[in-house]
Amino acid sequence: MNDLLFRGKPLGTEYQFLYKDAWVERALFIVLGGSYSYGTNIEDSDIDLRICIYNAPEELLGIV
Repeated sequence: MNDLLFRGKPLGTEYQFLYKDAWVERALFIVLGGSYSYGTNIEDSDIDLRICIYNAPEELLGIV
């Protein structure tokens, strides 16, 4: 498994869901949010992600 990097530093274990959760394969885009997107981050700021996914056909049809 590759480490997720942000600005050359590995992300913590709290971001490992990006490797494990099935819905991540349906992600249209993943972008930064929060203090990093506004440029107000400090050294101890957490990394907020905004993730847009599309619904599977089964979800749209109400099968699941």
